[in-house]
Amino acid sequence: MDPEDQIETCPRDLLEQAMRQAGDDDAAGLAALESLLDRYPRDPGLHFLRGSILASLRRCEDAQAAMERAVEMAPGFALARFQLGFVQFTSGDAEAAQTAWAPLLTAPEDDPLRLFVEGLEALARDDFDTAVARLTEGVSRNLQNEPLNQNMRLLLQKLAETRAGGDTEGEPVSSAHLLLQQSATRRTMH
Repeated sequence: MDPEDQIETCPRDLLEQAMRQAGDDDAAGLAALESLLDRYPRDPGLHFLRGSILASLRRCEDAQAAMERAVEMAPGFALARFQLGFVQFTSGDAEAAQTAWAPLLTAPEDDPLRLFVEGLEALARDDFDTAVARLTEGVSRNLQNEPLNQNMRLLLQKLAETRAGGDTEGEPVSSAHLLLQQSATRRTMH
């Protein structure tokens, strides 16, 4: 293997220290990650976290580029692949999202990320019953990533509110698209 291709990961203690210093301030978190990326440019986790923060700052193109880099470096990084597709999906590029998500659909049927993808794809078709079922099951099976569960619960809540409000299929913009746009800026860490 070419030394240029080797992944050098940031030590966990340095990452935790940087994130503690950043607190809930996205700009400070981004600066801390930029500093770590200068030292560890081949760490896909850092690129993913940078993408997550950029997404929360509504810098979708930059977020997508950072997450693409993470997935390029580590194609099996399932959470980064999911979030890349989510950013693409909520930005209106469903085709790119489906491409990003395709490997996740080969996971076992009870895999939370697969269930979330199936739910989001059903939501895009305005198949609310399937979307709710898949997203709910994904949340119940996702025992590793509570921030992602929180995002999916928020989406489920907004879906319930939309359905209760009587949105109809004849609206010019689908309610699915509006819901996804509202949740696109939530940050999901690993």
